[in-house]
Amino acid sequence: MKVKTKDIKLEEISQIERRLIVEIDPEYYKEELEKTYKELMKNVAIKGFRPGKAPRSIIEKLYGSAIKEEVIHRIEKEFIQEYVEENKIEIVSPITPHYIHNDNDLRFEFKFEVKPLIVPTNYRGIEVKGKKITINDEEVDSVLNDIVDRYSNLVPKESDTIQPGDFVKFTIISHKDKKMNNKPIYVELNEKKTKKFIIDALIGKKLNEEIEVNTNEDSEEKMKIRIDEIKKVERPELNDEFVKKYLQMESLDLLKKDVAERIKQRKENEEKVERFENIIKEIIARNPFPVPPSMISRAIDKHIHDLENSSNRKFSREEYEAIANSIRDNITYEIQKLLIMESIGKLEGIDINDDDLEAHFKRIADESGENVIKVKAYYEKNNLIEDLKSDLRFNKIKEFLINEANITVE
Repeated sequence: MKVKTKDIKLEEISQIERRLIVEIDPEYYKEELEKTYKELMKNVAIKGFRPGKAPRSIIEKLYGSAIKEEVIHRIEKEFIQEYVEENKIEIVSPITPHYIHNDNDLRFEFKFEVKPLIVPTNYRGIEVKGKKITINDEEVDSVLNDIVDRYSNLVPKESDTIQPGDFVKFTIISHKDKKMNNKPIYVELNEKKTKKFIIDALIGKKLNEEIEVNTNEDSEEKMKIRIDEIKKVERPELNDEFVKKYLQMESLDLLKKDVAERIKQRKENEEKVERFENIIKEIIARNPFPVPPSMISRAIDKHIHDLENSSNRKFSREEYEAIANSIRDNITYEIQKLLIMESIGKLEGIDINDDDLEAHFKRIADESGENVIKVKAYYEKNNLIEDLKSDLRFNKIKEFLINEANITVE
C-alpha cells in the first residue's frame, strides 16, 4: 500500500455496516505535507517576491490551512481506494469519512454499508405446487377474433342510428376538466374494448345528437357530448382463404393449432415465473438477511426517475414519498432475490461461458433473420456483453432452482 499507516482496524457494526479506523504514519503525513509545500513554493506568485522565492513562513501564513486540508483529503482518498481494492470489499453506499488531526496524529474513520455475506442453505427440494396447463376453445377464439380485428375496415352506415358493434366518433362539448373540452373520442361499441356504461349511453342515439353521459362508471358527474360520426366495422370472414391471403398459412386448422400452441407456451411461461417466485420466497424465508438501506434508496430513486422521464414531469416531494412508500416492499424483495441468487450461483459455480453467449447470439439471429455476426457485433458495439452475461447467469440460476424443486402439479 502506497499510503503508510500506523494502525488499521475494521469493525463490524452489523451484517451490513462497517467502521474502518486508520492511523496514518506521522512521518508519511509530514513527507506528503513537505512535498506539497515545495511544489507550491516553486509556482506561487506573491507580491513583493519573485516566483519561487517567497519564504516558507509567508507561504504557511497564507496557505497553511488550505495545504493541510488538501493533503489530508488526498491521503484519505488514496488510502480508502487502495484499502478497498486490496481487501476486495464490496461497498454499496457512499463512504462517510471523518478525521481527527493534531500535530502528532492523523486518524481517519470511515463508515459504509456492504453487501451482506450470505451462505444460503436448504435451497434444494423446495416443495412447490404447480397448475396443470389447459387451453379451451374460448381462449383460441378470442385470439382469432383479435387477428380478424386487425384486418377489419370501417365503412359508412346507411342508418344514422347507433347500434351495437358500431364505431363512433364523438366530441366532448363540456366537461368538469376543461382540458377535456373539444376533445374527439373514438370508441367501438364492443364490450371487450369499451366500458359498458358508454355503450349503453350511445345505443339508439343519432348522428349530430347532443347527449349527457357519465364521466365514468362510478360517478354521477356528467359530461356533454356530440355524436360526429357513425361507421360500421366490416370484418372479413375467417376461413382458409383469409388465412392464406393475410397470414401466409395453409389453412384455418393450422392457424388454430398455432394459436393454441402459443397460448400454451404463454401459460407455461407464466406458470414457470409463478413457480420460481414461490421457490425464491421460500429460500429467502429460510435464509433471512438484511438489505442495505442504500441499495433500497438507490433502486427507489432510479424507479421514480424513470417514472418522471416517462411522464415528462418532475414529481413533488409529497408525490415522491407516496410512490417510494408504495414500492419500498417490492423493491426490497427484488434486491433480496438478486442477492440470494448471486450467492447460490457462487456456491454452485454457475457461470456463463463462450458457448452460452454463442448459443444466445444464434437464437437471436434465427428469430430475427439477421446474420449471427451482426447480432454479436451489435452487443459488442453497444457494450451490452456484460449485461447479457448477467441476464444469462440469472436465467441459469433460475433453471437450476426450478429443476431442484419438488413440484406437484394439481
